[in-house]
Amino acid sequence: MLPFDELINHIEKDNYINQQNLESELVRIPQLSVKYLRYHRQYKEVLIHAWGRQEKLKLEKHTYYSGKAESDVYRANPFNMVIKNQTELSTWINGDDAMVTLQANISLTEDCMEKVEAMLDSLKFRSNHIQTILQIRIFESGA
Repeated sequence: MLPFDELINHIEKDNYINQQNLESELVRIPQLSVKYLRYHRQYKEVLIHAWGRQEKLKLEKHTYYSGKAESDVYRANPFNMVIKNQTELSTWINGDDAMVTLQANISLTEDCMEKVEAMLDSLKFRSNHIQTILQIRIFESGA
């Protein structure tokens, strides 16, 4: 899986249309589509695993903050409060450092996936962009 900056560099490079060689640009469309479909799959797979980890972590934190964890858990990581209602419990779970970190990673991965989806959408219309370039050339030549 590519880090964000590297992904953006790939998108920037692959979005460029070489107007001197439009035929090769047409041939590149399927290759680029496959490349970004693979990226999409990689990000989706990471997200699916992260969502599963998030559900497991929620359960673990719910057990911990509700006072139902094993005693050795509290010996290792004491929690000296009594949570009175579901809202307070949710606040503690959502504010837990591990939960915040995981949610941040999920959000960043979703952002990368959105960029890949935008590139895939762009590739759908790439042949139209190339056709427009050709039509402008025809118009400018007076033909």
